[in-house]
Amino acid sequence: MQRLQQIAKLDLILDKEKIPGLKGQHLKDQLKLFKTVGAPNLQVGKQQTLVADIRQSLLNAINLHLEGTWKLIGDEESEGNDTEDSENEDDEENWEDEE
Repeated sequence: MQRLQQIAKLDLILDKEKIPGLKGQHLKDQLKLFKTVGAPNLQVGKQQTLVADIRQSLLNAINLHLEGTWKLIGDEESEGNDTEDSENEDDEENWEDEE
């Protein structure tokens, strides 16, 4: 349970150049974190155990994110908020003060 809490506090690494440098527990933690946040290529099948396979799976997940195939929950919320903010700004511009 404590390990899961530690993993939840980690930042998702979406920089493909940093993945080859990950090893040991850091690599496994990123794998669990990607799976937890819904990387589609990590949801089905057995979990990778070889370091090269784990790194490739993480790189594939990052590519899916960069291509727009897989969106993080925070990404979807921020996109929705952007449109709401612009709509609200339009409404504010059309306000007329009552005298």
